[in-house]
Amino acid sequence: MNIARTSRCAAPIALCTCVLLTILTGCQTALPRPEPLALDGVRNLTRAGDIYISGAATPEAIEALKSRGVRALLDLRLPEQIEPEFAKTVRSLGVTYVPLPMKSVEMTDGQAAAFLEAMRTYAGEPLLIHCKSGNRSGAMYGLYAGAECDLGVDQAIISARQAGMKNDDLAADLRQFLTERASADE
Repeated sequence: MNIARTSRCAAPIALCTCVLLTILTGCQTALPRPEPLALDGVRNLTRAGDIYISGAATPEAIEALKSRGVRALLDLRLPEQIEPEFAKTVRSLGVTYVPLPMKSVEMTDGQAAAFLEAMRTYAGEPLLIHCKSGNRSGAMYGLYAGAECDLGVDQAIISARQAGMKNDDLAADLRQFLTERASADE
C-alpha cells in the first residue's frame, strides 16, 4: 500500500464525511465556538457563525444586527419582561419576531421542542436568540448544539456556558434533556 497516496485520499474523505454528518444532523454548517462580540445596546452578545446570542438589546442594536443579516429574533423572555411595543418595533425593522417564553431557571420539554422547531424553521438564516441577561439564550444555544448539531452532552453544556448560560438549574435541565434524547436515539 502506498502511504503517501493513502494520506492524500484520507483528508478529502474525512472532510466529505464531516460535511455529510453535519447536513444529516440538522446543522447547516459546522458549529463554531461562541465568541464574544461588542455592539452598543446589546447585553452579553456572542456569535457562533450566523447565530447571535444575547441578553437585552435596544431597537437600534437590533437594527444594527439586521444590517449584519439577522432575519429573526427568538425572544425567550417572559411576557412581563418585554417592553410594551417591543415585538411591533422588531417587526417594523423587518425582523421576524418569535416569542418563546421561558423562566431563567428551568427548561421544559415543551419549551425545548418549540425552540428546536423555531431553529429548524430559520435554519441557515442569521438569527438572534435573545433574553434579558443571556442566560436562557446561552442555554438554548447549547440545546441546539446538542440536539441538532450532534455535539456531545458535555460539549453542548460548555458551548451553552460560552454563549452566556450561568444558571446551574438551567444547565441541569439542559443536561437531562440532552442525555435522555441521546438515550432514546440509541
